[in-house]
Amino acid sequence: LEFDGDAFDIGDGINFFTIDEAYNGELDKDEGSPEDAFFVYSTDNDTLYYDDINGDGSGYYIVATVESGDAITADDLSVAA
Repeated sequence: LEFDGDAFDIGDGINFFTIDEAYNGELDKDEGSPEDAFFVYSTDNDTLYYDDINGDGSGYYIVATVESGDAITADDLSVAA
């Protein structure tokens, strides 16, 4: 999956996390606290989320759902200039 770096407010690298529960807008403290926008893949509901964490209350967005049995990793994502 390729994402527009400007549209998704991501720089050269992608912050990516995999969690085993549905994403509710907050990462477990063990996952770290990213300072920039990030993607979260939930193995609980096979959903890829984008969270811009810009503090304007817009929250997070579902950007993809994955067929059961497949998965998304950080290597599956790239940024277009």
